[in-house]
Amino acid sequence: MPHCDTRSATAALAFWLVATGAAVPVRADVRSFGNWIVGCDNKAECTALGIPESPVNSAAPAVVLRIGVDRASLSGFEFAIVPLPNGDAATRPITVTCPLCADGGGEAGDGTADRLDLHGRRITIPGMQGVRWMDALGKGRRIAVAWAGGGAGTTFDTSAFLEAWVHLAQTRGDLLRQALIVEGLPSLRAGQPPPERRRAFPAREVMPSGTPAIAGLPRRCPPGGEPGPYRQFVLPGSATLWAVECREGRTLTTRWYQASAAADVPSRLELPDGERARIDAGEGGFEESVFDFDFGILRARSGPADREDCGIRRAWGWDGEAWFLLERREMPACIGLPPTEWIRTYSSP
Repeated sequence: MPHCDTRSATAALAFWLVATGAAVPVRADVRSFGNWIVGCDNKAECTALGIPESPVNSAAPAVVLRIGVDRASLSGFEFAIVPLPNGDAATRPITVTCPLCADGGGEAGDGTADRLDLHGRRITIPGMQGVRWMDALGKGRRIAVAWAGGGAGTTFDTSAFLEAWVHLAQTRGDLLRQALIVEGLPSLRAGQPPPERRRAFPAREVMPSGTPAIAGLPRRCPPGGEPGPYRQFVLPGSATLWAVECREGRTLTTRWYQASAAADVPSRLELPDGERARIDAGEGGFEESVFDFDFGILRARSGPADREDCGIRRAWGWDGEAWFLLERREMPACIGLPPTEWIRTYSSP
């Protein structure tokens, strides 16, 4: 039987994807359509976020409409409303109203307005009730948001929802088709066991070594930068990870380096980023990053230095031999949305 190496399999995959009309590869980047933001991860699980049209302020309540689509089917979605930390929203009830989408006993949308009260917590709209809300969004019905009992309010412009939803469905379809092709490609699957799920292994922190090979490590800040303390971690497999703080003006970054052994000269750590180019964590570092050595997970955020509610959050795991991307979440709008509600654009297989 002829041998098929990885390059041959990749070439065959690329040809097959082109022949079937799928993009090579499918990039599930986050896209904006009006006040709607959509994106998918590599497993074809997608998210649509409807964000407030006006800047978040303390006068009016603010919520995000979040629709998550699982991999099972396009109709298998979760419709949630997430209150934003705006003024006294944590304690004061918010009323969200969907016009003509309550159950009137007939066709969807023939009933009265459906009103939901939020008491500072996320709520999920279940079953057919969620379907009726989706139908209202598709028809361009404005969703009203107001303080319960009166006061300042606002509305959601849903005119761009249908365009956003069509883009989400097309991207998701391309990702599913690409996944099916990869799973069914004989040259990739023949005689190969199913891939094992990679797991991260814990490390341990040690006192920084004073060996000459790494004595100059703190001086790796750019000219004019003020080096701070550094930390050393021993990874399973005897590799050593270094965290080096560097202050430039008001900006504090952490740069990451790694060596095969404690006595070796460290080099800049390059981290995988799924289908994107690798990240050089030593050259520019991260303004927000931490190594959770009890679990062997390196977490980092890229984005505005004075905000924590937007940007890109990534997590990498150390499997004993190499780093692998665990998860990537993205949020381009700085509106106070917690990271758990951001759009996930990568999830470890």
